[in-house]
Amino acid sequence: MAGALSGSAYAESSGFILGLGLGGGAALNVAGVGAGGTGGLAGANSVGTSNTAVFLGARLGYQMFVDEANGFRFYVSDFLGYAQYPDSASTTPENPVSHRLNMLLDLNADYLYNWSTMGVDAGFYVGFGGGAIFTIPVGNFTWAASAPAMSAGASLAVNAGLRTSINDRHQIEFGVKAGFGFFARGSVRDNAVSAVVLGHATYTIKL
Repeated sequence: MAGALSGSAYAESSGFILGLGLGGGAALNVAGVGAGGTGGLAGANSVGTSNTAVFLGARLGYQMFVDEANGFRFYVSDFLGYAQYPDSASTTPENPVSHRLNMLLDLNADYLYNWSTMGVDAGFYVGFGGGAIFTIPVGNFTWAASAPAMSAGASLAVNAGLRTSINDRHQIEFGVKAGFGFFARGSVRDNAVSAVVLGHATYTIKL
């Protein structure tokens, strides 16, 4: 990436960034403490079922480099996914696969490292993010009628991936966001915890 700014002391120029991405994710859900667990899961504190989804993502933030190799970026990101979610470990007509919308909205801070070799400008990033996570059932919802229509909770995740820069302004990256979602009492998943992994490809342009 240093080659993108020949003669400059910085790998890339600083500026605001806007990105769009596509990816897939999976979650392992654990029922919280409650009367026999929640959401069709047998027993309190039991491991639940998996949740798989296809996501569209967007980000908006600011990126800066302090020398020819090291930089940082700070941004807000939003992932909206369509998910399939079994109501119990054994899918039956009484416990069918449910469909839902998942949304992850968080603030992120990443460390960026660049290198340039053989005319190729590339690098990697590592960082973390935290924010809010929402799930909205949209079909085959078989839980108790008293359950709310939407779950809301907090998320904490680690970011990591590979990236490349084209003419300083255009960036393409392949990354992973891995972390946990914590759902409070009163949501669809009572005091539930989800371990989440999301892989994505993202195009970013410097504004």
